[in-house]
Amino acid sequence: MRLFGGGLGLFLIIYSALVLFKPDGLRIRLSGWKPAMAVGAAGGIVGGFSAFPGSIPVVYLGLRGVSKTETRNITQPYILALQLISLGILALTRPSIFNTQFWLLWALTLPAVLLGTSTGLTLYRRFSEVNFRRAVLMLLMVSGVSLIAKALI
Repeated sequence: MRLFGGGLGLFLIIYSALVLFKPDGLRIRLSGWKPAMAVGAAGGIVGGFSAFPGSIPVVYLGLRGVSKTETRNITQPYILALQLISLGILALTRPSIFNTQFWLLWALTLPAVLLGTSTGLTLYRRFSEVNFRRAVLMLLMVSGVSLIAKALI
């Protein structure tokens, strides 16, 4: 798992740096339901290994040059669906996880999640297409660094 996480982290850093410094240099035209299914499946596999399922769809949509609105409209339901599936699997296979401590931590962190979501929505509305892409690439890069750090620890 460390090797996979570290490799994904390195990929995200290299991809983000390349696209940040040469934004129109990497583009693909591959679209349709078949590539979308492959990207979705790859994101699910990556999510299972690294808990970062949105990375693969975000990279794919970025390479296609999809608008910020379309990117958000695709990735948010995708991540929500994967999270609900993961919670369902956990509830079936390890119901003991959902104990008092779980619900207490959930309640304590909910305000921070809501504040973060509100902040993210505000920034999303204010960012231009270019600045949205830059922000996404920088966040992917930070995620890549954290995945590498996690792999090394």
